[in-house]
Amino acid sequence: MPPGFMQLLGVGQPPVAAAGPTANMAVARGAVAASGTVDITSSGFGDVDAAIIFISWATAEDTDTDGLSWNTYFWDNASGNEIGLSSADEDGQGTTDTETNFRNDVAIVDQTGALDATGGAVTQITDGIRITWGNNPGGTYRYYAIFFSGVTAHADYLSMSGSSGDAISYSTWDTDTGDSAAPDLVFFMSHASLNGPDHSQTGCRLSFGICVNDGSLTQKSTGMNSSNNKTTSAVVQRRHSDRVGNIANNNSDSYELTAFATTGFTVTMRTNSDKRCPYLAIGGLSNVHLAELTTPAATGNNATTGVGFAPDFLIACTDAHTAYGSGSTSLDMLLTIGAGDENDEASISSYSEDAVATSNSGSRHSSKLLQTYQSSTSAKEHTGAIVSLDADGHTINWTQLDETSTNKGFILSIGY
Repeated sequence: MPPGFMQLLGVGQPPVAAAGPTANMAVARGAVAASGTVDITSSGFGDVDAAIIFISWATAEDTDTDGLSWNTYFWDNASGNEIGLSSADEDGQGTTDTETNFRNDVAIVDQTGALDATGGAVTQITDGIRITWGNNPGGTYRYYAIFFSGVTAHADYLSMSGSSGDAISYSTWDTDTGDSAAPDLVFFMSHASLNGPDHSQTGCRLSFGICVNDGSLTQKSTGMNSSNNKTTSAVVQRRHSDRVGNIANNNSDSYELTAFATTGFTVTMRTNSDKRCPYLAIGGLSNVHLAELTTPAATGNNATTGVGFAPDFLIACTDAHTAYGSGSTSLDMLLTIGAGDENDEASISSYSEDAVATSNSGSRHSSKLLQTYQSSTSAKEHTGAIVSLDADGHTINWTQLDETSTNKGFILSIGY
């Protein structure tokens, strides 16, 4: 028998580890009815390992609804954790009618700040997730969800309590998920209070941010704040930041993700603060790229290159802000977060006007990647839909643009 013959047959060779599941993502969108459960599914998707869930007061897709209702939740199947924020800004408000709720169940807040549905428990079902309500919704609202499969994931929150420069870490990623590699990205939200979970506070205040593990700790966020009594000026604010968390309120609360590790990540406080910050960490992705997004000067197809790979999925955020950085602007608040691929896309948009007492806040769900909404003027609205995911970027078709200037945001490209 020639030397090495048995090895050629595979005898005596070490076993080859089976390949792990390939990551996948999808958008699912539909209606939450006034019933005990809602099933959110994407046909043929398979098991959902993690999800980001958006629910608003909007009652029909691509239709405007008075009153800001913003409900965003992170969930992962391995831990069963569900954590997030529900914020409201009543239409035609005068005094006490803004609220933010920090929750460890899925809840829906109506435009007056009252919790219309609570106790929502998320479980995995075929091709999606099911929300089983403790207190059923009182009406029919719109949702969309971002699904992740074939990934490692963990959802929870950090208690950001201390002084500027203090570092707070999530340090059990490897034991929570069994993943020996650091997370690829972190989604991050900020709340205006340290109390919670299941705590409510006056004021519609939150931020949504992303940090990617690209060797440069690229991170972006958009924060918004609407206080009571909007009959006076400078009570509605928005802010873009190069930090993963940044609430545009009077305290300018901000947080910077300063390290990824095999055990998790570290967030460093950049202001004195006492806040609860939900997060969703994701691992097992092939490529991630986070960049500033500026709406173009003209309608039509707009191609972006320089991503470095062919994206499979996009997550984008825009508002009516025209400047980028840590500065705050006391102007009308308008925020949109969308996601999708060449198969489907969806977005949630909310706005609140400054120094207006009537007809001054609203919500919209859209079948487009980005569709901002403001009832009083189209000058601050823009609409963009995915045309293609390209070899080194993506192409978005803009059918409506801000009439006065370009708007800022950020866009996350993900490759499986």
